[in-house]
Amino acid sequence: MMYSKETPLSEITLQISDDRIAHMHGVAEWMYRHAEEFGCEDKNKMYLLGLIHDVGYVFGKSNHEQTGADIIGPGTFLGDLVRNHGLSPKEYMELHGCSEEEIPRELILLWTADLIVDAKGNTVGFRGRLEDIWDRHGLGSLAYRNCKETMEWLRVRGYPEK
Repeated sequence: MMYSKETPLSEITLQISDDRIAHMHGVAEWMYRHAEEFGCEDKNKMYLLGLIHDVGYVFGKSNHEQTGADIIGPGTFLGDLVRNHGLSPKEYMELHGCSEEEIPRELILLWTADLIVDAKGNTVGFRGRLEDIWDRHGLGSLAYRNCKETMEWLRVRGYPEK
């Protein structure tokens, strides 16, 4: 169902689970604790990014990244990070015509946190998160393939796995 800014709140059916909220909170906490390691000075902004990165799920699973960016504000820094967080690094570089040095460190922090915190908000590391995604989406799913590719990209570059 499509909603507009004029849709009364009483007519909007929210589709976000307690587990999704726990995941978003867990990602936010991890990002806050590790922001400086990634060169992100504003820990509070990184906490907020972690908290809102999956807000698009409020209106369903379909294209949650774009929906989230639309909610936050298309063309804004945080909105752009939310819109791009579902891409693998390779997809990001192809889409934006950039090198890996030009990938925003805030996005790298978000990718890392999102792949360390499971669907229930627990810090499980790359291996535990990949198992979680396998269980929920399947081994042959796009979600599984993108996560595995992103984890390998992060691992090779020495980013934390837990």
